[in-house]
Amino acid sequence: MIVTVDLRESEIALSILGSMFVFLSPNTKQLLSEVIWTGVTVVLLLLLLLLLLLVVVVVVVVVVVVVRVIAVVRVSEVNVVVVVEVK
Repeated sequence: MIVTVDLRESEIALSILGSMFVFLSPNTKQLLSEVIWTGVTVVLLLLLLLLLLLVVVVVVVVVVVVVRVIAVVRVSEVNVVVVVEVK
């Protein structure tokens, strides 16, 4: 499946947005810039939080696996023999 994109439409949209940005007042430009940077900051913080959550999950999984492996190794070292008598 081949997808073709007409770049002229996006160029027209960008030029319209650019011309609108030129005619904005300086206060509105500053406010818009602050809103954009706030949004970028929030997105980056959410990504950082997601990365931190992923690291915590990986650490918990590794600890659980290591504890289980140590438990299995210790049980195999003890060599417990269970004898069941059937009467």
